[in-house]
Amino acid sequence: MTGTQFTPADFTGGIKSKCVKLLIEQGFHIHQDKAAAAPIADVLFPDELPSQETYLEGAAIKVTVNRYERDKKARDKAVEHHGCQCNVCGVDLVKIYGDIAEGFIHVHHL
Repeated sequence: MTGTQFTPADFTGGIKSKCVKLLIEQGFHIHQDKAAAAPIADVLFPDELPSQETYLEGAAIKVTVNRYERDKKARDKAVEHHGCQCNVCGVDLVKIYGDIAEGFIHVHHL
């Protein structure tokens, strides 16, 4: 076993894994606990309901959105005139986040 190189995939723990094969070659006896080897699909977590249905997710969907450019000069003039405190709800990012937020305003009432 000296000089044998392993990768993370070799430590999967399955009976056919490289790691288990090498342990058997070294004379170790491998005992499989059938109850502990239950597939994860057979485990029901407390927040799950038993179901015979299968749901397929993860399909790639193309989404097109509009992104509107803002004129930096107009933004600078508005901040100069109104400041960085929200005129609708009064939120002031400096009061929330400290000096690091100086000069920042978040557009959140659209």
